[in-house]
Amino acid sequence: MIILLVSLLTSFSHAATPYPTVPDPRLTTGSLCQRAEEVRYPERIKYCGRHVSPHQKDIIIQNYEKLGYQVRRFNRNDFKIDHMVPLCAGGSNEMNNLWPQHKSVYAYTDPLESVGCQKLSMGRIKQAALIELFFQAKRNPPLSQKIYQMLNSL
Repeated sequence: MIILLVSLLTSFSHAATPYPTVPDPRLTTGSLCQRAEEVRYPERIKYCGRHVSPHQKDIIIQNYEKLGYQVRRFNRNDFKIDHMVPLCAGGSNEMNNLWPQHKSVYAYTDPLESVGCQKLSMGRIKQAALIELFFQAKRNPPLSQKIYQMLNSL
């Protein structure tokens, strides 16, 4: 009984908020497309089309809830399953590249994807550098505006 209680307390202590505000590094480390449908940009980056099934989305939410988040307590329309490394930057549809992102977070980070991938297509930034900027923004959403401005100036 005590072991069960300690286990429950430990799993719930990982989630300081009822939903993830950043990708949890235990589940979402990011990954690149391996089985490309095409290559893009001057750097010839592998591109995987969007292939995330409703079942896969449910599993992602379940995995985050096992860490103590309560995503299902909220309206499902308030979340999207986000790619840590966006598809446009060569991200994969693998589980370790996906997480349930709340609308309050994607309001910060989504604008980066279009400007970042536009700069990637123009050859003004390399894939590795852009991915690092996406990681910084998604791990600390308030940085997104500064990163957006920096990308826009390239």
